[in-house]
Amino acid sequence: MSYLYLFTFRPAFASTWVRQGVINSQAGDIQGTADAFEKGLTIGNQYPDMVPLYYAREIAQYGRAKQMPEESDAELFERADHVLRETIPMHPANIYNYYLLALINIEWGILDPSRLEQALADIDEGLKYSPDRQQLRFVKGKILLSMGRNDEAIAYYQETVDLDPEVTESWWNLGIANYQSGYVDEAVVAFERSMEIGRHPANLAEVAAMIDVYVDQGNLEKVIEMYNLAIDNFAPENARLYAGIAAAYLEVGEYELARMHANIAKQLDPSLSADTNNFLQLVDFVEAGGTIEEYYGTSVVE
Repeated sequence: MSYLYLFTFRPAFASTWVRQGVINSQAGDIQGTADAFEKGLTIGNQYPDMVPLYYAREIAQYGRAKQMPEESDAELFERADHVLRETIPMHPANIYNYYLLALINIEWGILDPSRLEQALADIDEGLKYSPDRQQLRFVKGKILLSMGRNDEAIAYYQETVDLDPEVTESWWNLGIANYQSGYVDEAVVAFERSMEIGRHPANLAEVAAMIDVYVDQGNLEKVIEMYNLAIDNFAPENARLYAGIAAAYLEVGEYELARMHANIAKQLDPSLSADTNNFLQLVDFVEAGGTIEEYYGTSVVE
């Protein structure tokens, strides 16, 4: 649905351009998003802080979804930052503004690391008004990690956990900080505590991260559990997942399950046929008394 038909009747309402900007964003048209919000800014006759707020929100979400922004995106980040920052004097205690400014500068910081200092300053300003707000604290920890201040991030997330040990996301973020810092066992404790109290991997990327954690820990039972979770809940036709769990089953001596999942991988993605056939030969070799190390010189779960 488009709101463009409304412009014939109500072209001078900023809210109409906001709606169109959001629609363009949802359709992946980021330039159309920016153009619509810029039009809303030129009107400015209705809720003067609304257009900058939505503008910043959509640009921040765009940056997070893209994960790896391009140089051309810097102009978008700069403009969204500018228009939102101008509204702060109207509502200096609105912590959502500081939250959005921090998110924009985190994404901008991928292109220009100096922007991370601005992100940290913005989130600290928001925390002055609401020092225990979990959402702000999560973002501050992420900024510290992005700046390479890992020990500070771990300590800050631990402090956040201590504020309310029943908040699942606090434990999850503590796990991320520990894992990125090389503290695998501590990361596992935090992740598992998060899951015990109700937080579960929300998407395939998070499950993949958990697989990496358990591989590094050498906990193959958990590796298999996470692969099954990924297959059952997120990607039942992802051939790479079946290939991965086949390798894990081989490591634990479940040869028939290794063969079964390898063959499923080949059926789902015929381009894996040669690799699968080699893997099946490896299964036969190991089942006959050989070792993975003798066959490959290393473990197949990597």
